[in-house]
Amino acid sequence: MAWTAPATYSVGQVVAAVDLNLIRDNLNYLKGNAGPVALADALSIAVNVNTAGGLTVVNSNAGSSALSGVVLNNDGGNVAGLYRNSSTNTAYGGANSLNLLTTGAHPFGFSTSNALRMLIDASGNVGIGTASPLSKLHVAGASGSNAVMLAATGVGATPVVLLPTSSFSKFLIPFGGWKDDVNSLTNVFSAQTLPPGSTLPFGVGGNTAQLTTTSGGLSVNRTAGTGTYSLVLWALFI
Repeated sequence: MAWTAPATYSVGQVVAAVDLNLIRDNLNYLKGNAGPVALADALSIAVNVNTAGGLTVVNSNAGSSALSGVVLNNDGGNVAGLYRNSSTNTAYGGANSLNLLTTGAHPFGFSTSNALRMLIDASGNVGIGTASPLSKLHVAGASGSNAVMLAATGVGATPVVLLPTSSFSKFLIPFGGWKDDVNSLTNVFSAQTLPPGSTLPFGVGGNTAQLTTTSGGLSVNRTAGTGTYSLVLWALFI
């Protein structure tokens, strides 16, 4: 079944059964009772409500392959879309997950102000400031901004994880700074290269702290005293 343009009727005209059947079929088509609805033009949804409003897609099936989604195809037949898994579908991000994905080897681009800011390429590499990432995370920018900034405030005795394990083989700190929150004293780190299993102590008097690299991860904690620290690192990890 497909949409059929109805005839033009005049006031007082007798509508034949065939016309009523046509109207019935068109209504069934619009409701999706006869399969997917093919729109001949762009669809625009306008709402003006002081609550959630817009397009709702519901799939009430709880099967392990069930999902609800919006599918986007292009001229090459390549599929991408936004999918919400059912409570038993463990594909992609797992049960109940929301997934933005392509089914083929195609990249994702994220843009603001009409310019590409971040890209995930077909192999899963993430580029920030570059459309051609060369590693799992490739951060690029203008001179002075080609590093990752890591920050932590109120660091006490409990380690604060700045980078999870297996993030790097060597951690490079071209510049960094710390602040003793109690004594309001500040200082900077000199350039450092920290392989896994090393520490970088810092602090003043009886209040000290350290950066620790373990299993390719980076954490910070207070090692003596009762105060807290805040720090900012501009860093590269390889």
